[in-house]
Amino acid sequence: TMAFNGCSSNSTGGGLYVYENVLQNNGAIAFSSCRSRIAGGGLFVRSTQNSGRMAFRNCSSPGKGGGLFVTRDMTQNAGMMEFSNCDSREQGGGLYVIGNIMQNHGTMEFSSCSSSDHGGGFYVDKSMMQNDGTMTFSNCSSESEGGGIYVSGDVTQNGGVMGFSNCRSEADGGGLYTFGITTQNNGQMKFRTCRSIRMSGGGFYAANGLTQNSGEMEFTDCSSREEGGGLYTDSEMRQNGGHFEFHDCHTHGNGGGLIANIMIQNGSMEFQNCSNNANGGGLYVSEMTQNGAIEFEKCSSRETGGGLFA
Repeated sequence: TMAFNGCSSNSTGGGLYVYENVLQNNGAIAFSSCRSRIAGGGLFVRSTQNSGRMAFRNCSSPGKGGGLFVTRDMTQNAGMMEFSNCDSREQGGGLYVIGNIMQNHGTMEFSSCSSSDHGGGFYVDKSMMQNDGTMTFSNCSSESEGGGIYVSGDVTQNGGVMGFSNCRSEADGGGLYTFGITTQNNGQMKFRTCRSIRMSGGGFYAANGLTQNSGEMEFTDCSSREEGGGLYTDSEMRQNGGHFEFHDCHTHGNGGGLIANIMIQNGSMEFQNCSNNANGGGLYVSEMTQNGAIEFEKCSSRETGGGLFA
């Protein structure tokens, strides 16, 4: 066991600075109320592989990575990583990764983490892949985009679970913001009571395309100010299989549950009790090819297309 309590630095790594890698095979490392002036309020490392338990509580940085700053790729093969009440004034309230992040197994939990820039829970500068394991985000917030997660590159989910609860962003993507291409091959993504306060995509904002081959995405009680109460896709959305559910989602603009530019739909979708103040109470789409199943129940809009506007 290693414990760092109330430690601080005028540079990087408020609790611990490691020039090379951290390999944790078992045991526990805990950082509590640690602070750095530049980056990595608790820990600053080149890369980290985790099997065991690593916890960051009440850690902060005026720079990036309130809890943990990783300068290369990060891989979690097993174990537990916990971030609670961590804060940064730049990106990555809990965690900032310069390279790619991969979760093969294990658990990552982010609770009440916040950032003044992108990624209230964590920020990834390249790509993210989840093969298995669990990531949960509760009560995380961003003053910009991505209340829970912000990913600059592509996101691929091959299995596992991502859960977002009561997350919010001032700009796009109350729970999750992805700038690259998002592909779900299997697994689950769940968004509950997430919101974009001023912009679009209350649960999830996919800036450059979304493909679902299998798996599930579920949006419950999500909302946005502009468009896409649950999900906003800025490019092509392709559903080759899998399932989407939208329950009790709302937006002031178009697409109470979902808004998409181009949609090719071959799986299944359900919209229940979704609403908006403009067009497409459940779904708003500019161009659609539909061969799958879509069901609308008790959806409403103040203008046209209570269930669907196409």
